[in-house]
Amino acid sequence: MNKLWPSLLLVIIIFSINHPQTQAHSKVNLTVAASASLTQAMQEIAMAFQQQHPEVKVLLTFGAGGTLRIQAEQGAPMDVFAGASRNDLEKLSECGLVLAGTRYPLAKNSLALVVRPGMNLTEPHSISLLASDAIKRIAIGDPAYVPAGQYAMELLNKLSLYSQIQKKLVFASTVRQALAWVESGETDAALVYGTDAQISKKARLVTATAQVVDISYEICVLKHGVNNPYARQFVNFVMDQEGQNVLKRYGFLPGG
Repeated sequence: MNKLWPSLLLVIIIFSINHPQTQAHSKVNLTVAASASLTQAMQEIAMAFQQQHPEVKVLLTFGAGGTLRIQAEQGAPMDVFAGASRNDLEKLSECGLVLAGTRYPLAKNSLALVVRPGMNLTEPHSISLLASDAIKRIAIGDPAYVPAGQYAMELLNKLSLYSQIQKKLVFASTVRQALAWVESGETDAALVYGTDAQISKKARLVTATAQVVDISYEICVLKHGVNNPYARQFVNFVMDQEGQNVLKRYGFLPGG
């Protein structure tokens, strides 16, 4: 019997090498859904969070806030939601999907008017430029789903411009698509976030406004993330100094 022990020990060692404990090497997935305008900032924040928590893998999904909200309402597995509209967070709360005590004002933004590359501008250099004959097509996010499009409509109505430019408007599925259209020259102009105008290397900024429309982002833990120990930690990380500094570098203003 004693002669069998070396052989058994060898088998155990070989089995351990070929079949390591997957639990020791597995990571906890954390799914974060965020508005498209947060893409670069949230990618950087996720990387910083993972450096502090190497046991976590942050899975990011970006899109129009309204579309992401509908997906969450339909049961999409999202742990954290960061949206560009209080309205979307309100609707998620009304559906009982927001974990109590985890909803915070994330950031603020502005709207900006940008025009295609090489376009010769006429006076005035303001939002009212949209009514000029030189502007044939104007891109905004689809107001049905895209918060940036909803804010754009609010701005146009407040400035009494909507009736003058209604036929020029083309709707994009996200604010980043609206920016891409004006960068490629598919449209003459676009109303996008000030942060989008800041990162664009092609579109020309005409003017930005932060006063007429209140653009407020919010973040929360969704009920799906109640059992994920890192969901609250990620939200706290975004709201703490390091996360807020990243948002500031990308042009976002404090939300609180």
